[in-house]
Amino acid sequence: MKIISVICFTSILISSPSLAQFSQKENDLISAYQRATDDAGKIDALDELAEYYYIYKLEKKADSILQVQLSIAELSNDKDLIFKTLFSNAILNINSWTGIETFDRTTKFIEKGLNYAKESGRDDYMALAYIRMANILKKRGLYDNAIQQATLAFSSLGNIPSDSLRTILYTELGDIYKEKGGVVPAYKNYNNAFDIAYKLKNTALESAVYHNYASLYQSLGDNELAKENLKKSLALNSSGNNTEGLLKDYIALARLTDEKQYIEKAYHLADSIHSEKYRLFSKRLMFTYYMVKEGNSAATFDYFYKNEDLLQSYKNSGISYFYWTLGNIYRYSNQPDSAIHYYKFAETELEKIYSDKNTRLIIYLGLADTYYYYYTRDNTTEAIHYYEKAYAVAKELNSLNNLTAITSALAVLYARQSNFKQAYDFAQQETHYKDTLQKLAAQRDVVRLEVDRENKRHEKDMQDLADKTLRKRNLQYMAITIVLAILFLLMLIIGMFPVSKFTIKLLGYFAFISLFEFIIVLIDSFIHRLAHGEPLKIWLIKIGLIALLVPFQHYLEHGLIKFLASRKLIAARNKFSLKKIWLNIKQPSSKAGTDIDEDTAVL
Repeated sequence: MKIISVICFTSILISSPSLAQFSQKENDLISAYQRATDDAGKIDALDELAEYYYIYKLEKKADSILQVQLSIAELSNDKDLIFKTLFSNAILNINSWTGIETFDRTTKFIEKGLNYAKESGRDDYMALAYIRMANILKKRGLYDNAIQQATLAFSSLGNIPSDSLRTILYTELGDIYKEKGGVVPAYKNYNNAFDIAYKLKNTALESAVYHNYASLYQSLGDNELAKENLKKSLALNSSGNNTEGLLKDYIALARLTDEKQYIEKAYHLADSIHSEKYRLFSKRLMFTYYMVKEGNSAATFDYFYKNEDLLQSYKNSGISYFYWTLGNIYRYSNQPDSAIHYYKFAETELEKIYSDKNTRLIIYLGLADTYYYYYTRDNTTEAIHYYEKAYAVAKELNSLNNLTAITSALAVLYARQSNFKQAYDFAQQETHYKDTLQKLAAQRDVVRLEVDRENKRHEKDMQDLADKTLRKRNLQYMAITIVLAILFLLMLIIGMFPVSKFTIKLLGYFAFISLFEFIIVLIDSFIHRLAHGEPLKIWLIKIGLIALLVPFQHYLEHGLIKFLASRKLIAARNKFSLKKIWLNIKQPSSKAGTDIDEDTAVL
């Protein structure tokens, strides 16, 4: 059956006109699969194709590609290929606006990977499967279940020396606590992740943790500290020439600051490295910028329809989501009648597709707010209907900000209908939620102080670690310097005795090799900064240095060996021997005694 499924898939790729018309990129990926001569090449090509489908919101197609990948890997009986397929990064492209079916399929796929890891006795892959399961559960709003999966990941890691996995696990656990409202435990987990990444000198992981810090500060309402952490990440990725990290920095800064320049930088960088994923992501951000920030439906639609790949990705998300997007365009451009028209088209299907409470709250609030601000007497009933639905979901989520806004709107709407009892009840609830928010704001200030204390303690620990590392490095430099000085002094001492020319050459060779390698070590960090971490530039600079240093080394080595082999040091040793110096020191005192004796005799 597995062989048949692979054959069927191949025939679909060859014959399907809809796939061929989707984009040139898709055709290229299919051609790469068809040209592949071995299983590893086929799996690599299919992995790219699966990710491409996920990027363009074709989750069902992506899932079918993953199944074909798995069939090929299992038929090959190659464990590495099976693990590569089961733990593909393609599935990481799903987000919270993913439908129930996709979440379920992804969960089952992760479970397959977990079971295979257990059968193979691979604790590291077991831990990774638990981390991915925790991530999926977090996106669905099931935070307690997500924490359980993270705990299982820690148990699986045990004593495995996989620091990069531990970093990912700590950041995932921190994200779960942050979403759940536990700011301090979230921050502590981020600190643990950063400490490991810092010790590893892993730019990508350090940058990721800076983004976590930024997200946490943003949740506390401190956008300046959030921006400061993103700027740290930007500086780190710039010095390390981490292109993907820079893309993430620009995107995060664009979302935080609403500044168009960051979106443009992200797009141009993504385009320069031909990254379909980040190029499309940048276009989505620009589309949102036109829609929300500028609020001009004409400009937004112009951008939307001019970028066919962007348009295609929204269409691929389903007709209901596409209509919802059209409704958003009209809503933010203050055209509520058109917004409601498209929202109503989307509503029923969206409720079927999205089961998580956060997404449903967004849907109900979108409809309710539009009806509320587009006031006519007929719309009041509809606005109340959707606010009541939003109110029920917000109470389940304990979303106080939304509850305050919802109860305020319901109080006004019931007053419009002259239902003063209900208006009064919701006005009272609004007061209650406002008071609760004020108390929470005070508590949030306390939490922020606690986070600041934790931050200062962590910064001190990191500074102590940096100082310790610097001392250790300086001691090593000093030790090398002393060893080299002793080595050259030893050569001079040996040169004072009759030794073979071969011995002198051998010592000279190792002495100068050690000296010039030490020079390279001293300037290595400067070279990396100069080349911005680019291997090609570092390679060329070092070739140039070696081209200069090698002749100089040969010249000095030849001169020293010639001097040592000339026996001049032996002559110097005979002329200025310690024994002669000692006798010269002793001789004047004996002469002085003799002179005194002679003088005394004369007297």
